[in-house]
Amino acid sequence: MSFFPVIAYPLEVVKTNRIVGMQNAALQSTEELSRDLLKLAERGSLRTGMFRGLATVIPCALLENQRLRGYEEFRGAHQFLGFSTYTLLMQPFAVLQTKKQVLATGDASYAQLVKQLGPRLFTLGLGSTCLRNFSLMFSFFPRYYGIHDEASQLLAAVGAVALSHPFEVARVLIVNNGSGFAHATLRDLVATKGIAGLFAGFIPRTIFMAPSLLALNFVMNRE
Repeated sequence: MSFFPVIAYPLEVVKTNRIVGMQNAALQSTEELSRDLLKLAERGSLRTGMFRGLATVIPCALLENQRLRGYEEFRGAHQFLGFSTYTLLMQPFAVLQTKKQVLATGDASYAQLVKQLGPRLFTLGLGSTCLRNFSLMFSFFPRYYGIHDEASQLLAAVGAVALSHPFEVARVLIVNNGSGFAHATLRDLVATKGIAGLFAGFIPRTIFMAPSLLALNFVMNRE
């Protein structure tokens, strides 16, 4: 299950390009999702920027390794600190990944993107990223309250993805535009696209994220 983010990575590319392009309404059909995947496959863009996808399995592996070695203290504040550290460490890679996913800029090399972005590589969309990741931590609420059934954890995972999605939309738009702040970006988006604009790309992101959050819950629930 830890490698699901790599297998499902094309959904991340679809999500990013739906946000950038604001294609139609946010809640699009499965048929349209399939069409997006076929278009990306024709362009050879299904795996663009996936080098960071390999890094996403590392936290899952570390959590499982901690559990197998019996480090039961790796919970609560330790988890929050771990996710915060991971967010900061992965920030430049997240920016590069998003730039590579956008079809308009995906042909640029990593070296060109690093040179173009400069110090912004470490700050671009960082506030939105932190708010997004903090919102995703709500997926672990059932575990905190001793609720371990899969249905409750799935509901919490989908709810956390929905809660965090507007910040993901802001992050992608800020990275694509090269500047901006979460509040101003979301305010302008609602003014031009309405509430639906906050949930562009929600379906592919939910399919991508929910199983990963369930896997993390499973690893941390094991006694």
